[in-house]
Amino acid sequence: MPRKTVVQQMNGSGGRRRSTAPKRKALARRRAVKQIRLRTETKSRTHAEMSIGSEAGQPTTIADPSVYFELQSDDAFTYIPPLSFLSMTQGTREDMMIGNSVYSKYLKMKISLLYPYGPDMATVPSNQYLVHGWLKTPTNWSTFTTPVVNNANRNDLKLFVIQRLKAYFDERDDKLKFIPKTNTGFKILGYRKIYNDKNSQFSTENSSVGPKTLSCTWAINRKVQYEEGFPNTGARPTLGPNDQFLYPNQSWLPFVVVYNPQFASMGDAPKNRIRIAYNDCHWFTDS
Repeated sequence: MPRKTVVQQMNGSGGRRRSTAPKRKALARRRAVKQIRLRTETKSRTHAEMSIGSEAGQPTTIADPSVYFELQSDDAFTYIPPLSFLSMTQGTREDMMIGNSVYSKYLKMKISLLYPYGPDMATVPSNQYLVHGWLKTPTNWSTFTTPVVNNANRNDLKLFVIQRLKAYFDERDDKLKFIPKTNTGFKILGYRKIYNDKNSQFSTENSSVGPKTLSCTWAINRKVQYEEGFPNTGARPTLGPNDQFLYPNQSWLPFVVVYNPQFASMGDAPKNRIRIAYNDCHWFTDS
């Protein structure tokens, strides 16, 4: 019989001998798992890089999120899609997946809000909130749904998320309304009010407010299966590496919303418009 290492523990009734072999086996397993993780290549996919065409002068159908655009002035709800998770492509590049599934590790989004300043500063008080989390209702598209599983595109996925989140935020525009507690179908990870440097509302007429940078994170650590949808080619005659569209059809969907409940009082004047830029990155392995 192999020799076993023993330890002696003392208790009230005397000494007791116990083998440490199970502990050594558990430690060896943990070390083996750690070595496998170290040898597995972690890939990353960035939203801004997805907007770069495959060849010079050939734009993709993905807009560059790092370029400032105006926040919606006719709605309290502005959805920001983390496409680095929601839209994958297959290939051998560092930002592409091999096969139809990945082990998703982490997702992070950085957001920059640029407010009017000086004489263009809005005089109407306005509060903005940054909300992020998971939509727990998968698309579950099939050959019997609309859209069909392999005909769904990025816009279909965007509308799917917006339709399920918008009702929740529209209900909360009226602060005096009593809203019954129901199963919302999504999980909120962060609900933050956006403050400027003076910790006050953005209503100072003659002061300057620099860009406000915030971030949202999702610790995923699970396998995600992707389905191939309809490629977004636009007017391009051939498919580029970023035109292929694989989406998580049976997974929770991450979302980010900028919520501005006072949008109606701000009006539609150019000086009242807030601009936003963002970028998101998805870390994963596919082996």
